[in-house]
Amino acid sequence: MTSASAENTRNDLRSVRHALRGVRRLVRTLLITRAVSLWIAAAAAGLVFAVAIDYALRLPSPLRFLGLVAGVTALVWIVRTRIAPAIRFRPSLVDVALRIERAAASRGEPAFNLSGLLASGIELERSADGDPALRRSVTERAKRFYSAAHPRGLFRVAPALRAAALATACAVLFFVALDFYPRHVAIGLKRFLLPWSSATWPVRVDVEPVPLAEVHRADEALPLRAALLRAPGDPANARVTARVRVETETGAASPERDLIMTPQRKRAVAETSDAGELFEIVLEPIDLRPASGATREDSWLVYRFLTEDDETEERRVLITDPPALTEARVRVTPPDYLDAPATIESTPLLIDSAGRVEVGPILAGSTVELDLRWSEPVHRSISDDDVEAELSDTETLRLVATDPLTLELNATDRHGVAPAEPPTLVLAVDPDEPPVAAIVDPTRDAEVLPTARVGVFAEARDDLSLEALALERAITHAAPTGADREAADEENQPAPEIVATAPPETTGRAERHVGIDTDLAPLGVAPGDEVAFVAVAQDGFRDDAGARAPIRSTPRTFRIISE
Repeated sequence: MTSASAENTRNDLRSVRHALRGVRRLVRTLLITRAVSLWIAAAAAGLVFAVAIDYALRLPSPLRFLGLVAGVTALVWIVRTRIAPAIRFRPSLVDVALRIERAAASRGEPAFNLSGLLASGIELERSADGDPALRRSVTERAKRFYSAAHPRGLFRVAPALRAAALATACAVLFFVALDFYPRHVAIGLKRFLLPWSSATWPVRVDVEPVPLAEVHRADEALPLRAALLRAPGDPANARVTARVRVETETGAASPERDLIMTPQRKRAVAETSDAGELFEIVLEPIDLRPASGATREDSWLVYRFLTEDDETEERRVLITDPPALTEARVRVTPPDYLDAPATIESTPLLIDSAGRVEVGPILAGSTVELDLRWSEPVHRSISDDDVEAELSDTETLRLVATDPLTLELNATDRHGVAPAEPPTLVLAVDPDEPPVAAIVDPTRDAEVLPTARVGVFAEARDDLSLEALALERAITHAAPTGADREAADEENQPAPEIVATAPPETTGRAERHVGIDTDLAPLGVAPGDEVAFVAVAQDGFRDDAGARAPIRSTPRTFRIISE
């Protein structure tokens, strides 16, 4: 064999070896592609599946952690059983040649039925021993074999292509979900990859409380209201529950109760300022209180609202009994002008079911002192302006009774709660009426002779006491006829005079009498003259203006006639 022929043989075998290396690289690439595609498909599909399951079932963090462990384990298994062997795949060229020969034989190609020919050529090319002629003959036949037997049966492209297509589809599914639902995907990934995190899904049935006052009266129904901000389908078909319990100052607590709320078919504004479908339930706080020995005790209604996948934070409402008037006593000091005890002893008053307190009747001008006791410390009951007054459960009201009075006792406790109907003070006042004076005998006017003797008897009565009763006599002389009669009447009439008074020992009594027998002759009366008697009474009434003017009776007149 010439040197040229030997060189050609070596070149032919190098080209075959180069081709076999290319086959080996291609097979390795297909294996890696398939393994990595399967890993990507498993990872993408697993994440989408896990997020979807978590979204549907709202899995707790322990289950999410177990899912994460299972997913990581599966991916590690794929790496160890698929990716790592594919990366390590590097068979010898002889093995590649033998695989090509077996593939050719399996296809039934009769021209290539010499098993081991291609592998022998590769081995002889690497060896320097042996007959050069034999080496040349085997080498040429190996080259022809490889040229005719394309190694298409050595590997299958379809599995790698299917794995790549599956990985692409799963990746496309993942990114489509990310594009359309970025928030949900982000939350789902965080919940699945970090199961201990506080990430939560957006609720499907979103409920928020409607604002409620922090303090509520125990004697009034309490409406709990919630606004349903979001729900699939008709919001009125959603199930909204109020979970409530009552805690007292002493630490007692009632069992929690789940109460179904009723849709009201109208809108309401929640604490978040968002409007939603109104759900409501009306509670009687007094019925929810736990058994306690205290008759009056502040308590707290603790409540929250729940839907199938949402729950609000707990909120508290103070339930308090409004203040009540429990005791009222009165002391009355009569006016100074009365001959009576200085102060009437403190007397308890009746408080009816409506909180009405009646005092009296009391004489006008009397000083009234009311001692009030409330069920709890309150602000001042009369002054609405003095809201910063010190709290106290007792109070004394002082006033001077002048006219009948109806007074609302406005009281608020430390929480600003007032009675539903303020207790009412009704003060009945009787005025000190003026006395009544009258001439009781004779019962009517009379005509008498100038020499007659007449008797006059008068009496006076008062609702309290009389200080004086007197008889006043006035003589009216007949006036001359003519134009100057009126002037003569004014100039010639004597002044009235007191002719009799009630005995002083009867001072202070409510009834007085006085009488007198009078001879008319010494009075110098003549026919045509008139003698009139008037009863004048004075009671003990005094006010800032002083004593009341004396009260005068209707005159009783004696007309003087001739015989």
